[in-house]
Amino acid sequence: MVLNNLAGSGTFPTFVSVSLIDLLATIALVILILGALWKYFQWKSSSPPKFFAAAKSTLGSGGLIRAFFSELWNRVFLQRNVIQNDRVRRFAHLTMFWGFMGLSVTTSLDYFFNRQGNYIPLLGNNLSGIRLLGNIAGVVMMIGATIAVARLVGIPMYRKNRSLGDVWFTCLLFVAGLTGFIAEY
Repeated sequence: MVLNNLAGSGTFPTFVSVSLIDLLATIALVILILGALWKYFQWKSSSPPKFFAAAKSTLGSGGLIRAFFSELWNRVFLQRNVIQNDRVRRFAHLTMFWGFMGLSVTTSLDYFFNRQGNYIPLLGNNLSGIRLLGNIAGVVMMIGATIAVARLVGIPMYRKNRSLGDVWFTCLLFVAGLTGFIAEY
């Protein structure tokens, strides 16, 4: 009841300052960029000598760009050739990925258009589309996370071949989605 009264008044207590959240998000982004650069240089150093020069001379610059975007589309966005033999696992992976991407877009939109962090109703506000997209993306992500956690819990074969990090990440993703919906409610 207290939260409903606070929601109606538009004044929520501040648990964590916005500047601290911005700082932590910036640190996370820098770590992500440094990690991607490290992996790129690690990959490039393990490639055969003059591999890129030979590929560029064979395919040309346009061919390299087309190959890059083809791989990006097929292996990242559609997850082709990543998970081939298990349709349920592929579906769970795709829904977690695209739900997470939708939540990232929603969080970014909310950051730019709702800087004050005001409550946004589900319908009837010019920013309601952001909340609606967030709810849809959250449900999509939770469908995949629920399937993945259910398979880890219910089918011993899936636990046997997974690293502890994979299990923790999947469970934490499920808990993050669940607590996000609980907090929204």
